[in-house]
Amino acid sequence: MVDSDLVASSAVIHDWGKLKHQPTINRPYSHYIRTQLDTALAGFPAIGSIAGRHNFGALLRDDPLLLEQMIIIYADIRARSETVEGVVCRRYKTLENSLPEIAEKLRESGKYTKDDILKGNKRLVEFEAILRKNNINIDDLSEIPDGLTPNTRQYYNPSPASSSVPIYKTSKEESDQFLADLHQLDILTLSDEVCAKSNFIRSTIKGIISGDEKASTRLALIDPSRIPQWINLLRIKNQNRILKETTEHPDQNFSLISNPKVLHAARVNHIRVLREVFFLSEEPDFRKRILSAISSLFMGNEIQEDDVAFHAAKAYGEMVGDMKDEDRSSYLEQLWEEYNLDKECSYAPTALEQLAKRREDHAKELYRRMSTDLLHTMGSRAVSLFSQTLLKIGDVDLVKEVASRSRGDDVLTNARESIRYAQLLIPLLHASDIRIRVEAISGLVNLHQRTSNLSLKLYIEGLIDLNRVHSVEHHREVLAALKVCEDPLEKIALCQVIGKISYGEHSELLQSAADTLLKILDEDMDNDVKLQALIALGRDGLTRYLSVEQASKVLDSLWRIFYFNQQARKVMPYFIAGIYASRKDLPHMGKDLSNLMEIVSNENHPDRQFQYEAARVFIGLVGAIDDDNDERIRFAQQGILQTQNISPQLFELVFQKYVTRVSRTSRLTTEQKAKRIAGSMVRKYMSSVQGDMTSRYITYDNLHSSMVLPAGKSTDVVVFSGTFDPVHNGSEVAAEVVSQLVGDVFMQADDGNPSKNPKAREIRNQIITKAIADQPGVYLWNEPHPFVYRKPEEYAELRRVFKDRTVWLQVGEDRLRQSSFYEDFKNYVYLVPHVVTIREANFPSCQLEFRDGIIVGEVDDNLLTYLQTKPDFMAKIARFHRIKVIGVPTNFSSTEIKNQIQRGVLRNVDPSTRRVIAQVYADESIADHIEQRRVITDAGEFDRRRQDDELWLMPEEQVDNLLTQLPSIADIPPRDKLFVYYDPITGYGYLCYLKSLSHKTERIIQVFNINSTSLEG
Repeated sequence: MVDSDLVASSAVIHDWGKLKHQPTINRPYSHYIRTQLDTALAGFPAIGSIAGRHNFGALLRDDPLLLEQMIIIYADIRARSETVEGVVCRRYKTLENSLPEIAEKLRESGKYTKDDILKGNKRLVEFEAILRKNNINIDDLSEIPDGLTPNTRQYYNPSPASSSVPIYKTSKEESDQFLADLHQLDILTLSDEVCAKSNFIRSTIKGIISGDEKASTRLALIDPSRIPQWINLLRIKNQNRILKETTEHPDQNFSLISNPKVLHAARVNHIRVLREVFFLSEEPDFRKRILSAISSLFMGNEIQEDDVAFHAAKAYGEMVGDMKDEDRSSYLEQLWEEYNLDKECSYAPTALEQLAKRREDHAKELYRRMSTDLLHTMGSRAVSLFSQTLLKIGDVDLVKEVASRSRGDDVLTNARESIRYAQLLIPLLHASDIRIRVEAISGLVNLHQRTSNLSLKLYIEGLIDLNRVHSVEHHREVLAALKVCEDPLEKIALCQVIGKISYGEHSELLQSAADTLLKILDEDMDNDVKLQALIALGRDGLTRYLSVEQASKVLDSLWRIFYFNQQARKVMPYFIAGIYASRKDLPHMGKDLSNLMEIVSNENHPDRQFQYEAARVFIGLVGAIDDDNDERIRFAQQGILQTQNISPQLFELVFQKYVTRVSRTSRLTTEQKAKRIAGSMVRKYMSSVQGDMTSRYITYDNLHSSMVLPAGKSTDVVVFSGTFDPVHNGSEVAAEVVSQLVGDVFMQADDGNPSKNPKAREIRNQIITKAIADQPGVYLWNEPHPFVYRKPEEYAELRRVFKDRTVWLQVGEDRLRQSSFYEDFKNYVYLVPHVVTIREANFPSCQLEFRDGIIVGEVDDNLLTYLQTKPDFMAKIARFHRIKVIGVPTNFSSTEIKNQIQRGVLRNVDPSTRRVIAQVYADESIADHIEQRRVITDAGEFDRRRQDDELWLMPEEQVDNLLTQLPSIADIPPRDKLFVYYDPITGYGYLCYLKSLSHKTERIIQVFNINSTSLEG
């Protein structure tokens, strides 16, 4: 019954947080979360969860206590320190003698009132009385058995077989009595059944929603399986905070993104946040300020060619695309003018490309203007824009016309023109229309056949066949061309060709190629060229042919460039990591990685940007090593975590990149990615509760996008709109069932039925957020403007947001029946996939799918029979192109909830929402009344509450099971006169004697605690 190993282990380190962090303090303070955190990080979360919850405050909360936890608290109260002849001694006092001493310290701490202390003391005294009642010796400590050496390792991943080590041998009757006594004090044992019903995880998730950072840490440590859930919750929470602060204090963000001393990754994050604020804002002047601030990062004469300029241009184009037609046209003209000032280097095409992706009319206009330009005047970004206009327009004849240019003499004689022409056609190879792909290949093949430029021929061969390997005989000619080339795009093409040459045993030629690429990396000013040179050198380029000596020499040169060339450093980390991941034979690897560790762990290092790039090498290493048992993975993760000691913001940025890199790599399986992201790294990340709010939001967003859809789960999305005034268990269960049968459910409170006069949407969303916090697969659609199902353009926007995922609309049976909108069968919604939930008949979870009125898939006979009794309803269902009818096992209404509140009763809602609902829909006094946990002792009051349907009748089969668990009762009535009623508000069950259900209650025999989740269905 008592897990002695767990108690002993927890007792040994119960004050570890105090001893490690503030050992000189001898008064109550919150060291418990430190104990729990440090123990869990060391690999023992179960021990940490008990040792870290031994505080006096746990006695005051309404949540149940584990028996092991109560034992630790009780023992800690009785163990007192005394100074005898100058020596500190540990004494074990009686509870009567130790409580006054504890009370004095608690009063001095200022955290507990007199009533709190009395309440906690009362619970301790009652617990001791239970121990004495059940003949457990708590007075003669000499009888404590020896040999309880903690087998602590099992708690890292405990098995059911080893989860209980009994100390006392007792009969079943004695054990049952002991359990019953404990339950009266709300103390639970650590059995699998009770743990499954424990409220601890649920209450922790609720704590996250209310902004309790410690709660999120606690959950990450105790139940890693919930990681995707709390990531989503924290992402939503941070988003709301960011939007509020950015709108109120915009100048801070504007100055930050333009400050070159700030880490460029942080600047990029703030650009992203400003973009989101732009989409949500309705103030024209504020939107213009955001556009102006971001445009200054990529327009003008002094532009830094780095991530900041690229991301600024991309965000600018996305924001302009969201503007009204007249405003958007004027901004397009400004961007076009900026492009014409420097067609080769301008970032304006990156912004224009976002406009071309979003609107076909802009793509046509940009194509019209660019089609008259000569390709050799364009830079790589302009060529990419030109390709995007062709893709967006999707006109095969237009692509055919462009492809025919390969026959022109200017393309064949001008190397700059021909390289750009080839790069123009590359993106068209991935078009959705096969005819466009054919024309693009035709143009490349024609160019390959007619050109006499060997480098161009090899480049095209590599584009058409990605696995192409070139002969070493072409080495000298290609290398000679690269050494004299000045055109960045031609250099990129030549670097790509060199990376595909098979050098084999030609070590001398291989070394000359590597030296040329290293020189480009060190001296060239174009980052795109540097990047392609690194790709040619990387693990899939020349490095695989290098000897140990040659590889060491190349790496020495790479490190020299990394340390002393600030511009080249930004593109190098992942490629250095890739070389190390593929070559275990390099003699200086350990020394090189140790040097990096010293950089990332140096608190006094003068260059944070340098430390960030050094940490990225470790990030690349984790994402590039295939073997999960490779010790370098742990070393690299340790290096990433070292940044936590330097700067919370640096750690946020590094961890964000870590998540992005690992989740996007193609070298790892889904299971490997989950292990490296969602394992101990995320739990350790959660231990840092400081950090930058914006960076943390971006990190949560990346985590959410990479982890929230486990392998094998449906990628469908369901948007569940309703008044939800307020949300209740019926809606919550409906969302849960649909998430299990269809896909991720996004709930939103709308104003589709204004006649109900609902509360403000923000309040209803707040209640929804709390209600669904512990529902995996159910989320809040938290956009400022609710999705309006009556507008087809709104549904089109949903499809854009969720990209390749099928978007369903979920409605209740009542809305489908009663809404006038669904009366018109010509409305677009009949072409949209729908989910309609049937709750009237209290079905078990079941579904029927109809396509154009025909049932597809499995048939649920009960649900079909019900539908056949509703011919008008079936007529509507038959009109849908695709609809799923889903039966759910609850039938409540918001009106019923509001009526309950006026009677001072509140049930059929999530427990975490009761106080908020009561406060919003009634007043504080009713909220307090609803939350009272009072036992009914008067039979008359009991009958009145029965008549008002405030008490639920327990099913007969559950009563039989319950009677076997309750202790023996003297003078008990016959079984057919015994009934059990359950109060869903307080959680109390009442065993009572009634002659029949229509008679008055003769007497209440016993009151006990009961778990609500097993009965609410």
